[in-house]
Amino acid sequence: YFERTALLLRGRAKDPVRIGVYADSNGTMDFMTGEMRRILQVSHGDSGHGFVALARPWPWYRHQYVVTDYDDKAWDAFTVTTHPTPALDPWYGQGLIVAQSKQTGARTWVLTAPEGSPIGTHASRFELWYLAWPPGGAFDVKIDGEVKASADTRAEGEPHFGFVRVDVPDGPHKMVAVTTSPRPVRLLGAVVERDTPGFQVDGLGVGSL
Repeated sequence: YFERTALLLRGRAKDPVRIGVYADSNGTMDFMTGEMRRILQVSHGDSGHGFVALARPWPWYRHQYVVTDYDDKAWDAFTVTTHPTPALDPWYGQGLIVAQSKQTGARTWVLTAPEGSPIGTHASRFELWYLAWPPGGAFDVKIDGEVKASADTRAEGEPHFGFVRVDVPDGPHKMVAVTTSPRPVRLLGAVVERDTPGFQVDGLGVGSL
C-alpha cells in the first residue's frame, strides 16, 4: 500500500490505489468512505467510485457521489445479516449484498455523479459482477441506452464468480443491467472506474454486521 501510494503521490503511478473499507451499519450510507473518497480524489486524482451494490436491503443504503437505483418490485435484495437468501446459501460476493431478479425486464442502474459534483462525474469502465450457477438467467448491459454486452449466468457445477466489463470513453454515463429471461439473475454488485491514476475507495457497509 505505501509503495503504491508513494508512486501515486510522486506522479509515477499508472494504476489506481484501491482502498476497501468494510463496516457495519455505519458504512451503509457511505458517509465516512464518501469523505475519504472526496478528500483523496480531489487532492490526488479521481480513479472512479469503485464498488456499489445494485439493490437495497435497507431503505437508507446509499453511496455518495454516484447515483444508483433499481426497480424494487422486480428484485429481491439479500445480505448476510438481516436479509439472508431463502436457501441460506453462502453466495453473496465481495460486497455481501446481492440483487436477485424475479422477472424478465428487471432493471438496476448506476449513473455518474451530477455535473458540479466534486468527484464522480466521469467513468471510463463499468464492471457487473454476477453469480454463475445452475438456475441462472441472462441479462444485458446498456450504456447510455445502447446494449454493449450480454451474459448468460447459467452454469453447471459449483456456483462461481463471473463478471462483464464494458469500456467507454471517459465522461458521464448511465449503466443499466436488464434481465432478458425469467430465470433468476443474481448480481453481486458493480464497479465504476476510470483510466486515471488516483485513489479509489470501496465502501462495503453491511447492516447489523
